[in-house]
Amino acid sequence: MGASREWLRKEQRILALLHGPRPDCDQAARLLEELAAAPGAGKVCDIAGLYSELADAYAGAGRLEEAIVAKQRALQAGLRSVPDGRADIAEYLLRLGRREEADQLFAALAAEYPDDVWLYNNAGMAYQAAGDHEAALRWLTRGLELALATGDPEGLVAQLSDLRRESLAALGRPHDELEKRADAFLEEHDRLDYPDHLDRHALAEHQEPGEALPPLVSDRQQVQSAVAWFPPGELEAALDRWPQWREAPEKRSYEAHRRAVQNALVRLNGLGQNPALAPIKVDELVEWARREGRDPSRPESVAAYAALIAAQGRTVSWPPGRNEPCWCGSGRKYKKCCGGPEADWPEMLP
Repeated sequence: MGASREWLRKEQRILALLHGPRPDCDQAARLLEELAAAPGAGKVCDIAGLYSELADAYAGAGRLEEAIVAKQRALQAGLRSVPDGRADIAEYLLRLGRREEADQLFAALAAEYPDDVWLYNNAGMAYQAAGDHEAALRWLTRGLELALATGDPEGLVAQLSDLRRESLAALGRPHDELEKRADAFLEEHDRLDYPDHLDRHALAEHQEPGEALPPLVSDRQQVQSAVAWFPPGELEAALDRWPQWREAPEKRSYEAHRRAVQNALVRLNGLGQNPALAPIKVDELVEWARREGRDPSRPESVAAYAALIAAQGRTVSWPPGRNEPCWCGSGRKYKKCCGGPEADWPEMLP
């Protein structure tokens, strides 16, 4: 138990070094090497995820060679992501000016994962950022065609279309037939459900004078599900108060917690539940539980308190815009953090 606790402390230290006001990638890398070398640490800590975080930090600092090495270590440690983590390496190669290597790696990934719409999305963004709108357009076209053909299970049609239109504009080209298809698709899927599957125009024809139409079932202002979220600092306070929480994989660290929260939000959104984040402050949770005669450490108590936060209108809306700061507090854009290609987070280790 002592070793596990020390490993978890080291994991928290690594994350603090990577996401603090002055990130220290080199110190984080040294601690991560020590952690990865410790027998059994991989069963307690997310070594692959930490190396991936390190790669992101190096890339954010413009240290792309180190970012490539860190991402390779993440893959060796068993990183599972969508798209494959090698897509990040291809992006780094592109940013380094190693165009031929990047082209070959992206092409190999497309041959290996021809149905991965996230790959086409990320490749398109990478080439677009590199200023090659012709290449970006090819990748984004393939991605948009795939998303439309499959009914957009990943919810990427809007983003792919937006990115593609940026490249079309940069190339001085008008919107084409594919963009018309995307518009029609989004218009169809933006229609909101009403009782008896009637559309709003049909309801209006049959309503009595002065009678209000029924509310929109999927009104984004009506939060149907609130996901409990312990912001940075609050989870650590909770773990200090209730050490037994560390036995739950999704609460071993803030990294694991934010992944679990993002997964829950994505799942609920897919079910049409309009989820939002319910930020939990430990002291307030404890005081509420005292008044209600509840045990604040129990999951059902946390869920009930999250529901109360939602009822009081104190939730944080989700998802943020793709270019807005991520909800988790990392300081990165949502599209480069929880809303990026690793939004389909792997399950935590048991």
